[in-house]
Amino acid sequence: IKPAQQEHNTIVVSKDGEVLSLGRLADANERNFAHIIGSAKNQDSSLSILSTTLYDYVGMEWTRNIFWTSMNGFWVIDDLLAQEDGTYVTKCVWRTLGQVQADDNVIRVTQAKSETETIPYQMFIARGDDAKATVFQQFDYGHEGIFGYYDDYDFATSETNVINQIYNRKLIKGQELSY
Repeated sequence: IKPAQQEHNTIVVSKDGEVLSLGRLADANERNFAHIIGSAKNQDSSLSILSTTLYDYVGMEWTRNIFWTSMNGFWVIDDLLAQEDGTYVTKCVWRTLGQVQADDNVIRVTQAKSETETIPYQMFIARGDDAKATVFQQFDYGHEGIFGYYDDYDFATSETNVINQIYNRKLIKGQELSY
């Protein structure tokens, strides 16, 4: 597992130029872990939701809501609530494989379809408000040798797409951002 926050699908927060202290991660205090605040599924398990919250995250409260339906896949909505006044830079990071196409406020990632599927795998990332988005490719060596971590994955090239959505703004306590 890679140790840096930006190596995962996550939210990274900076408040007044300060970022998460790595010492905080070494402290096994419960405030350092996301809490499950709700989960549910319907009777036939074709629909489910999970909500987690990380409190005291560099002046923010971060809630990640994950929705799933058997016919339409996943939706993820990240809500950030300022717990203190300050200048915040927040970055939503998505790391994925496949072909990337950016249109207006939506980024589409497409992977090749398998022999048993009729449509390719797709992921859509919608930008909210005035979030700035960047996309770049990165070669992940991982522990798989010189051909890369994803060399054996049949549905995309081994290059990892890193998609960042960034907000930079002053917030007062109680203001929210969403990705």
